[in-house]
Amino acid sequence: MAKDWQLPIDVQEGIQFHHKALDHVSPSSLTGAIQLAEYIVSQLDYTAIPGMKAKLSLPLANHIRNNVKEYKALVRDLPNEMSKAKDLYAPHEE
Repeated sequence: MAKDWQLPIDVQEGIQFHHKALDHVSPSSLTGAIQLAEYIVSQLDYTAIPGMKAKLSLPLANHIRNNVKEYKALVRDLPNEMSKAKDLYAPHEE
């Protein structure tokens, strides 16, 4: 679908590979960012499919270990940010 929509190649690859454990993936790549985000939200049970647990490529697991302080702050703030998003996008009754 991403190809049919003529999305940029890096976006197509990010979508294509975000569920695969990769030996070489940078946390700053689109694939890496998607995997990191999906992993974090799955650990906090913010998933589209209840109980789904995301896999994390080894280079990204190492990145989290090396930056654990920043990721703990992100995890601490995420529930509040998810609540804001829910309020923003929830249907409003008039």
